[in-house]
Amino acid sequence: MTFTWLALYATAVAKAGDFLRRPSIRRTIEGLTGMVLIGLGIRIATEHR
Repeated sequence: MTFTWLALYATAVAKAGDFLRRPSIRRTIEGLTGMVLIGLGIRIATEHR
């Protein structure tokens, strides 16, 4: 039972990795991450002490 679960889990992770390594998906994720970081930087810069 454990082996079956781990095999299915490994297969799902491998397929997700293949999907996330696509250039268009990677570019989208990097763009979203950049926007989040810029937003956090602006929030910190405008925060009153």
